[in-house]
Amino acid sequence: MEVSRLRQTLRRLSTLKLRLIEPPWLTPLAFPIWAESLRTQTLSSENWGDRIRRMVAELESRAEGKEPNRA
Repeated sequence: MEVSRLRQTLRRLSTLKLRLIEPPWLTPLAFPIWAESLRTQTLSSENWGDRIRRMVAELESRAEGKEPNRA
């Protein structure tokens, strides 16, 4: 590991402005965390697997540039 390069990179990063951006829907990295957190919640009569399948379909529609079907 090159400590000098790491130190230089950390110094450069410390001068940058942090921008937090809230995406309008779940991102691919956030989806597994969200799905796992649902496992412990019982907010509706819909079962966990059905809810996950519905959200996958919605996210895939958005990725294709379509508006998701809402029932």
